[in-house]
Amino acid sequence: MDALAALNRVLLKEKRYDDLARASSDAAYRQKLLEDLGIE
Repeated sequence: MDALAALNRVLLKEKRYDDLARASSDAAYRQKLLEDLGIE
């Protein structure tokens, strides 16, 4: 849950709203973003 919250904060801060919307429903994409952004 903490990783998901951190991901949401980063995406909101960077105004990546499309990524935020996709990550909310696509687990594989969410995992890719977590890895790309170094969030664990």
